[in-house]
Amino acid sequence: MSLLFLEITTAISGKEYQTYLKDKFYQPLSVKTLSFNPTRMEFSNTIVPTEIDTVFRKTTVKGFVHDENTALFGGISGKLGYGTADDLSKIMLMYQNYREEILVLISRY
Repeated sequence: MSLLFLEITTAISGKEYQTYLKDKFYQPLSVKTLSFNPTRMEFSNTIVPTEIDTVFRKTTVKGFVHDENTALFGGISGKLGYGTADDLSKIMLMYQNYREEILVLISRY
């Protein structure tokens, strides 16, 4: 479902999924670290490994999504990402404080 969410958002907004998130959520909330592929960004903090993959990639996964389905889509999906706890808390507070408004917007589509 989350892989479809990415395609649906892109189709409705007319923007790439990452661009849409940046324009509509990350910039207005002053979120600076949320990303799907953090190794492509210059973070001052260290990215910790998420798993030792002995089956699919046969290496330690660090800075790239560990979910195999999402990995096949270039590391981007509607459910996964990287970021600091501070930036994640801004997104969670948005969900908490604007839950009803978000549900109304989602129900339109």
